[in-house]
Amino acid sequence: MGPDEALTSQKSFYVQISRARDEALLFTSDSDKLAARIQETTGVRQDALSTWRDAMKDDLAEASRAADAARQEAEKARKDPEQTPEKDASQERSHEPSDAKDKTPETERKDPFDHARELAETVRERQKDMSR
Repeated sequence: MGPDEALTSQKSFYVQISRARDEALLFTSDSDKLAARIQETTGVRQDALSTWRDAMKDDLAEASRAADAARQEAEKARKDPEQTPEKDASQERSHEPSDAKDKTPETERKDPFDHARELAETVRERQKDMSR
């Protein structure tokens, strides 16, 4: 890509991103590289991107700790089968049919690609409504 093409793509990117009203979606395979490139190009660290990345790292760490705790509890139950964990009310209620079973728990994260697909469908629907 020559310097003229790079300048054109930078200008078109700026025009497109500046016209976004509610939100803008950036798809990347390497968020760290994107953040470094933005900082290198503009000289400004992107707070929203770093905040999002930090939140994702925190969520992953929390999920990892929860998985480790569940794994350790399962190992303890296997080692000592006579000692059964006490059932709490939430476990007993899980056997009842309800709409709550269909909902995704807040601690469970969606696949980023599924989330992006849902967002893209929402944007398409908004654009169809606006064009009518």
